[in-house]
Amino acid sequence: MNSLSITTPWKSWRKSLLQTADAPADWLDEDEIHDIIAEANREGVSARTVITCRKAEEGLAAAATPHLPIAPHRPRILVVEPDQEYAQRLLQVLSASDRYAVEVVADGRSALQWCRQQQPDLLITEMELTNGINGTGLAHYVREITHRRIPVIVLENVLAGSDVSIVSSKNALHLSKPVKLKSLLHCVVHLLRVVV
Repeated sequence: MNSLSITTPWKSWRKSLLQTADAPADWLDEDEIHDIIAEANREGVSARTVITCRKAEEGLAAAATPHLPIAPHRPRILVVEPDQEYAQRLLQVLSASDRYAVEVVADGRSALQWCRQQQPDLLITEMELTNGINGTGLAHYVREITHRRIPVIVLENVLAGSDVSIVSSKNALHLSKPVKLKSLLHCVVHLLRVVV
């Protein structure tokens, strides 16, 4: 990936980033733009990915239930992916650093059963699931079962317009498949900052 230049006039970057991220006009100042570009270059992801993850993080922090205790464990990630090969790839990537406890299930029903006994800190789910439920519906039910507003990443085969977007009504980050692994890991790190 080519490095982004911070020598470009910051007002040009600001206008472009605000349009791309669908952010409010007062959201970015010059220092924030330089910080976003530096983070994108350091992490090897797009500036849009950085902004989208930050917006999701801010939304979750604002909606977080303050009385919930911080978990003294490795963050638990529940992955719901019907494609076994893709699920194993995600498990391998997320487990590589041993920072996260990762559980993989194949469908929404199995995910709900797991959530009745465990408390995930992050849900990563395929949008198209079996048993009459989709990824955003599963996110709603998981949050209801756990009584927590956990962060959610929804993986979609085709996402019009971009590889990363946020659906604020569902408070879920949507990524296009096949997901860029650096982008996925970047989003995981950002979203788990709110929880753990």
